[in-house]
Amino acid sequence: MNSRILLIGLAVSIGINLILIGMFAGAAMRPEPPPPALTETTAGGSSERVLARALIASAPQSDRRAIRQDLRRSWQETAPQRQRVERAKIEVANALRAAPYDEDRTIAAFSELSEAEAELKIIIRTNLARHLSETSQETRDRIVQNLERRGQRRERLRRERQHRQN
Repeated sequence: MNSRILLIGLAVSIGINLILIGMFAGAAMRPEPPPPALTETTAGGSSERVLARALIASAPQSDRRAIRQDLRRSWQETAPQRQRVERAKIEVANALRAAPYDEDRTIAAFSELSEAEAELKIIIRTNLARHLSETSQETRDRIVQNLERRGQRRERLRRERQHRQN
């Protein structure tokens, strides 16, 4: 009876070890995620998103809901600009797919995309600046601290990833 329990325990232990080895091997062999698709929504840029999140996270708990609602309303008001960005991205993709390739069309599409993204960023940053003007110095200091920590964390992860690749 004792040897049977030991054999079952050994089999279970080996099975668990094999599962763990498979998980680690799978994680190590997983490729880096692909970059965002050309037409994926990235307008508004990650820096604006990060700042908005830092604003919410750094605000007093009692103000967060109102800030979220106001930021959501501001975001909804940018729908025409975001649609312009999306149309411009689609035109870039279409220009790249065109046969025969038309360099002038591609340049014009990139130009329209740049202008559309710039217009959207100006609106978003203006709205963020308005929100930040309504916050206390203490809250703005916490926002900067959050952003600095995020930057340090990102740099540490970049170094770790680079170290693993070498």
